[in-house]
Amino acid sequence: THLSSASPQQKESSVLHWLKQTVFTLVSLLLLSQFAWAADLPTIRLGTTFILNNTSMLVAMKKGDSYVQDGYSLHELLYKEKYELRKNGKAVAILDFVYGKGGSDIAMSMSQGNIDMGVFSLCAALSAQDKGVKIKLVSPYILAVGALTVHKDIPVQTLEEFIDYIKKSDKPVKIGYHSPDSAPILITRSSMTSLGLTSTDDPYNTKANILYINLKGLGNVQASLASHQVDAFSAPVPHPQLAVQNGYGRILRELRKLPPDGKWAEFPCCTVSATEKFIAEHADLIQHVVNFLAASGKWCTANPDEASILAGSMLGLDPKNCRAALPVYISSMTESWLKGVEASMKVLDETGYIKNTLKNKTFDQVKNTILTTRFCK
Repeated sequence: THLSSASPQQKESSVLHWLKQTVFTLVSLLLLSQFAWAADLPTIRLGTTFILNNTSMLVAMKKGDSYVQDGYSLHELLYKEKYELRKNGKAVAILDFVYGKGGSDIAMSMSQGNIDMGVFSLCAALSAQDKGVKIKLVSPYILAVGALTVHKDIPVQTLEEFIDYIKKSDKPVKIGYHSPDSAPILITRSSMTSLGLTSTDDPYNTKANILYINLKGLGNVQASLASHQVDAFSAPVPHPQLAVQNGYGRILRELRKLPPDGKWAEFPCCTVSATEKFIAEHADLIQHVVNFLAASGKWCTANPDEASILAGSMLGLDPKNCRAALPVYISSMTESWLKGVEASMKVLDETGYIKNTLKNKTFDQVKNTILTTRFCK
């Protein structure tokens, strides 16, 4: 319709249609130009999990461009999934966040060449290395976090009462875990054994004190406890806090405080790993990621209340529960951390998760194979 002969209503409709098309075209061009420019940057495929352990990443995602630590910031391209990693305002790489079910899942993806770097359980990384996966630890991240959590219907209030309950039970008490080589279950298994309790993974064994159940992913942890599939679980944050918040869980004790006293206080949890190929080809990008995580972790440690609010808003958690369970960040391969890695190897060996290249090896024998110190300050 020609505007000169159109009615006022038709003229208005035509103008609005033109405006909408123009705005849509401009927005599309803007987005296309942004992603086209971003496509010229190197990409880092970073495997991780969307949990409270990764508060340092969640805070950076939430605050965006305004959050600059040691010159580093994240500029959002696609919520939760794709960000520009910037240094002093200049984009140095695209961070593609690849979310897995747990450490074993991420390590498997790294072995298949689908992930370049991963932030996940040290125990899962060591187990993968034992199987021949070509990855190395490039930085510490956090110390062991999480808790042993029971269903509220179990008539106990403390760990001591739970141990007594297990001993008096006429059938195995069921404890769930999300991944067989994760720090939470390895700590729990070793701790329960030290207390003289027997255990099994065989559901037909009715003589043991404890039946451990593989829940096959963090996504099944809450439902398993809520539905009484398990009597308790050993899991990382925020799952103990979620169970309490949802009204069916009771936290008995933090993993770092399980018996024997002091053994797990500095036990490593998540670390930063990279494939050997990525280390050889993109050492500069690894250094940027390590520096960014260290700087953001330092800010979270110095600002726990604000970090809890920001992480809680991303995860749908009460900030009070987040505050009580914030990770303890570590960015240097200290002597105590290295001893923690050695202790992790020993626990994995004792519990049968190391069967190949690392079995019966001392830490000194394999230190240069499993980690590199070149990226830590």
